[in-house]
Amino acid sequence: MNKKQKIMLIRILTAAALLAVLHVLPVTGWMRFGLYLIPYLIAGYDILRKALKGIQNRQVFDENFLMAVATVGAIALALYERSGDYTEAIAVMLFYQIGEWFQSYAVGRSRRNISELMDIRPDYANVEQDGKLEQVDPDEVSIGTVIVVQPGEKVPIDGTVVEGASTLNTAALTGESLPREVREGDEIISGCVNMTGLLKIRTTREFGESTVSKILDLVENASSRKSRSEDFISRFARVYTPAVCFAALALAAVLAVPAPPTAKLFLLMLCGIGLVVAVYSLGYIHGAHQGRYWFFLLLTFASLAGIVSSSDVTGMYGYWELMTFASYFLVVHEATRAAHDAGVKYYVMCAGGALLMLPGLLLLGQGLSPALLKGALLLCLAGFGVKAGLVPLHSWLPDAHPAAPSSVSGPLSGVITKMGVFGIVAVLFVQPGALSMPGLMGFSWLGTGLVALGAATLVYGEIMALYQDDIKRMLAYSTLGQIGEITLTLGLGTWLATTGALWHMLNHAVMKDLLFLGAGALILRAGSRKLTDLRGLGAQMPITVACMGVGLISVMGLPPFGAFYSKYLMIQAAVSSGHVWLAVLILAGSLVGLIYYTRILKTLVFEERPAHLPTVTEAPRSIQIALIALAGTSLLLGLAPQLPAQLVAPVASLIFAPQAGDPAALLAMRVSWPVYVLVPVFGAALPALFRRDRIKAGKASAGVLLLSALLVVVFGRQLDTLSFCFALLVPLSFDGVKVTPWAMYGAIGPNAFRKDGNWLSDTGSKDLGNAYRNMASGMLPVGGSLHKDGTSASKRLYEYGNAVWAGLTGDVTMFDPFRIAWDVNYGSVTYDDSRLNRSGWLASLLFEYKMDWGIPGLYGWYASGDDNNPANGSERMPTLHANGNNEFSNFAFNGNPYIAREAVLSDTMVGTWGIGARVKDVSFVENLKHTLRLNVMGGTNSTSMAKRYLRSDASSRANIYDGANAYGIGMDPLYLTTNDTAMEVGLTNSYKMYENFTVYLDAAYIATWLDQSDSVWGKSKMNGKSDQVRDPWNVNLSFVYAF
Repeated sequence: MNKKQKIMLIRILTAAALLAVLHVLPVTGWMRFGLYLIPYLIAGYDILRKALKGIQNRQVFDENFLMAVATVGAIALALYERSGDYTEAIAVMLFYQIGEWFQSYAVGRSRRNISELMDIRPDYANVEQDGKLEQVDPDEVSIGTVIVVQPGEKVPIDGTVVEGASTLNTAALTGESLPREVREGDEIISGCVNMTGLLKIRTTREFGESTVSKILDLVENASSRKSRSEDFISRFARVYTPAVCFAALALAAVLAVPAPPTAKLFLLMLCGIGLVVAVYSLGYIHGAHQGRYWFFLLLTFASLAGIVSSSDVTGMYGYWELMTFASYFLVVHEATRAAHDAGVKYYVMCAGGALLMLPGLLLLGQGLSPALLKGALLLCLAGFGVKAGLVPLHSWLPDAHPAAPSSVSGPLSGVITKMGVFGIVAVLFVQPGALSMPGLMGFSWLGTGLVALGAATLVYGEIMALYQDDIKRMLAYSTLGQIGEITLTLGLGTWLATTGALWHMLNHAVMKDLLFLGAGALILRAGSRKLTDLRGLGAQMPITVACMGVGLISVMGLPPFGAFYSKYLMIQAAVSSGHVWLAVLILAGSLVGLIYYTRILKTLVFEERPAHLPTVTEAPRSIQIALIALAGTSLLLGLAPQLPAQLVAPVASLIFAPQAGDPAALLAMRVSWPVYVLVPVFGAALPALFRRDRIKAGKASAGVLLLSALLVVVFGRQLDTLSFCFALLVPLSFDGVKVTPWAMYGAIGPNAFRKDGNWLSDTGSKDLGNAYRNMASGMLPVGGSLHKDGTSASKRLYEYGNAVWAGLTGDVTMFDPFRIAWDVNYGSVTYDDSRLNRSGWLASLLFEYKMDWGIPGLYGWYASGDDNNPANGSERMPTLHANGNNEFSNFAFNGNPYIAREAVLSDTMVGTWGIGARVKDVSFVENLKHTLRLNVMGGTNSTSMAKRYLRSDASSRANIYDGANAYGIGMDPLYLTTNDTAMEVGLTNSYKMYENFTVYLDAAYIATWLDQSDSVWGKSKMNGKSDQVRDPWNVNLSFVYAF
């Protein structure tokens, strides 16, 4: 430890001790501030000095500046709030200095080690000439020369021992403490120390290529050579540091300056997008006109901020014209013919729209008659509609977006079009009488126009996007579709609709900027906007394409991204206002968008890059940083939807009063992240970090799951539904044999059987609560808690329970083409009330023989069934839900994931037995396959259950428990006893028309033979017919497109 390190350590300890003392001293006011300033300056005076020097030398943005801003800001905040809490600033400075001290200490030790390592340099080599040894410079020794190394000397050059034997000290090179024995014929490397005998060595390399020279070269140049990670960090810091400073400044300005909710929402959106676009432009904009670009970019965002923060329409109109003027120069920046044509169209249409808007703005607020008010609203709507790109005022948008630089296309779509939305909400909606004049179909007069324009824009944009091969033009038409959704939702004229529309506007600003900027990065490297030329770029530009994938999934409206919530809210607003057709239109538009967004994703990720297309490299770092920031924001808006909701709801409240149920609908959008959810969700990224090391990836996965299970056990008692299940599978593979033992645990809370404050009743209730039918039918005995005579033992099901399953599956293919497969399972669920317990087992066995034309097979299964005592629970294996996991039946049990009308006998095979034969995948025509099956089945449940419970009190339970497809408590559709049998005949046909498109035709028939004697079902009402159960049949045609 040198003197400087000792002084730093003393400063750290002194500051920490003073901080501890001041923490307990009862000092307030300016005296407290002065005392706390002492440890702060002791710990960080050098940081403040370096920050000031950096400012003087015009090298502002470094870690010293960040630390100074962070700590001084924390002190200023404490002074402003008069809290007297200066601990945070001092602690931050202390932790930073501790890190710097450790770094300095580690560097010092490394330098000492390097100094010691330099001692291995040989000064001379002994060469025998005329019987005498002469010391020569090692550089002068040629390959093949015999050199002599005496005891105590260093081996100067790599070679082979030709005479002598000795021991070598290799500790300086290898760290090995034990000496190495060498003799004639052994190879020897330079830098070792000869300890005992004399050696004659024939050199095999020149001194410059020997081991010791290479080591010394690496050591001497280590400080001047940076690793790839160091180089990236250095370049990243040059962008990250000013970005963080400006982002913090912008956020502080937006949140601290008093502003109406509408201005605050739009200002926050503008500041965030503007910062990202600026960082992106650092790596995207090159050439002779960079100064002009930056001037008009900043002028555009300044005018946008002026529009949304103006307190009167005169100021807003002035900034509106400035925005059009400045953004025109951005559109034509690339100075191509297409850019100039698009720029002229953009400027003429937007400036013309502004001229139409001007008299409308001047007329508004003058106490107009309804006719004049409609005229003024129409003029303003024309101006706002041009900027938003509403059909038929949209023609500038599909041309300007592709022609402009991608760093301009992003804000054109993300924020400039949103100025039209701002005008509608902030100017038109607040005008007295604007929303009270009646229109068509129950809308206001203004709402009718917005719905019509929005619907036309939505339909036109989505259809046109389908036909584009230019990725930027496709995204431009997609913008029309999204703006159409927002506009027609605003036309509904309700609090919920306005909240949803503004929420989607915010999401769209982020995800559409992400897509345009990502597309720009692809175009920058590939040199083409055509989708066909962008094939396979996912492998060559993984970061860019991954970020674009986030944007594509988000704009599709899929969780866990923000657009899922905003689209859902817009659809809910349409339904709650009685306009279901608008909800259908929004949903249809989203489905159409799904097609071309998937096309982009498929082109970039799932297609190989053709050999004739150039190989490309990843986008510049500044572009990657911008894309990662937008992708992270899009994810944040989905993981914490309450954040954007808090921004948009106050804006809607300025215009509309929420109706009953609206706040609850918004509250339902809140997402909480308890620790036992955070760990598995974000811990899922750990295996990806170790993707190149399968063992580490597996250990990371197991560690995350075990930690999650522990957290649930510790904190999960507050979970009152069947909220968590954990499974452990151990797939084992041998030569021709696969075996998978597995186990699963689930915890059950009483709210699993509750809905709207009412618990599921075990006597006659058809309300199965939030768990629907599967929880009630698969996890409870028939009828719930019963006495031995079949009468009810309790009225409500609110018990805690624990469920355990275990099994062993196997597959033997070593006798190919013969195959054997088995599945043995046991499950048990126990409750506080033992009469609700349920446990049982299920086993199946399959034999198959693969032939050229198909795969014939025989199979069978057996599952335990209920005994004759209702009071001891159920002897059937408990089940949750199974969909598409049954190879034996597509109709009697739940086996086909594409068909909803199935599971006639049961969701699963519990409580049944069966034997069957099938011929699978019979094919005589290419891509056309058939599977024919025949099953004979029966029940394993006691007949006493049918007589004792299911038939008792038939008048009140006729339509609940004793009918087919009843789904009562503890029951599947048809409760089969040991006296009941059934036979199923089924034929499944599949035709693969295209690579991703398959047509399924499924037909099945089940014949049932139920015991209608008095000892079983008697005269119970089965499926609405006395003493009769109709044999079911099904013909189903499915069209399946795989993404």
